[in-house]
Amino acid sequence: MSTTPVTSSVNGQQYVNGTPVARETKKTLDMAAFLQILTTQMVNQNPLSPMDDAQYFGQIAQMGTVQGIDEMKKSAATTLANSYIGKTVQAMRNSTDTAASSNPIASGTVDYVVQKSGKTYIGIKESNGGVAEVDPANVFKIAA
Repeated sequence: MSTTPVTSSVNGQQYVNGTPVARETKKTLDMAAFLQILTTQMVNQNPLSPMDDAQYFGQIAQMGTVQGIDEMKKSAATTLANSYIGKTVQAMRNSTDTAASSNPIASGTVDYVVQKSGKTYIGIKESNGGVAEVDPANVFKIAA
């Protein structure tokens, strides 16, 4: 006989069978969250001392700049990864790679570039026929 888990929510906290469920915390502030905070700030401001227009637009400009820099970093990482295709490289394996404990260095020819969860990885075809997906920033040796 199987039982169906009972889920509930109290004051924003989720519970399953009476046990609190851990929330995933966001480590970044996206534009939607930023605008929500800014709107809340404006709604709750003192009407006798309203926010200065320059402050308001300055905050929006800062968020736009930060987003632009993030996009440039992602683009640069992808460009770097693409430049490795066809080259023989050596790189440190990701800590999540199961082969990392026995052989921390991946060595071989870069076969492809892939995006996973917003992050760029290169696929290194090794001499044993396996493929190791590593962060392009972990490459420490390149041969033509």
